[in-house]
Amino acid sequence: MIPKQSPEQCQEFPSLPRGTDGEGALLAGPLAQPVRRSRERRRLCAQCHEVIEARGHIAIPCACRRREIRSRKLSRILRRPYGVENREAGMVTVEVALGIVSVLIIVLLALGALSAGAQYISLRSASHDIAVLAARGESEESLRARELPPRAKLHLQRAEDHVNVVVRAQAAGPLRALGITMEASTSVDLEPGVLGT
Repeated sequence: MIPKQSPEQCQEFPSLPRGTDGEGALLAGPLAQPVRRSRERRRLCAQCHEVIEARGHIAIPCACRRREIRSRKLSRILRRPYGVENREAGMVTVEVALGIVSVLIIVLLALGALSAGAQYISLRSASHDIAVLAARGESEESLRARELPPRAKLHLQRAEDHVNVVVRAQAAGPLRALGITMEASTSVDLEPGVLGT
């Protein structure tokens, strides 16, 4: 037989309803066994109907909640330009712009070097041909009348035993903006019977 509790005893335990023992189990009848309350709280998810467990202060998410967390992490990663944070997006833009400018400068210098090499070969060939003709006794008027490379000028200097020919021209291509002048000189000995002036 279950002893009855007085109102004074019930007031000593205000957190326990009447008809409960000290362990927190509800007495449904004389054969009811005390049931200890667990700290684990479980409830069902409204979407996936999976049991959501909460052990103390640690909550175990359900399947739909885990998918939502993964999708949020993926969206944050995709919003990062080039795999960096948004606060570093401006720095990446500046670095890309500097890289493009550097590549353009390198390409222009390479094109200028190629054009300068081709121009020097043409100046060298013209100076050699004119020097050979001058060593054979050709007049200066006929030598200056010969066709020269574009924007080239001829400088002819005769000595007693040799002739020196210099052909100058401004650099073509991108190097022209820098004011670079290309020149090629050739010195050839005079042939026998030709007097220098």
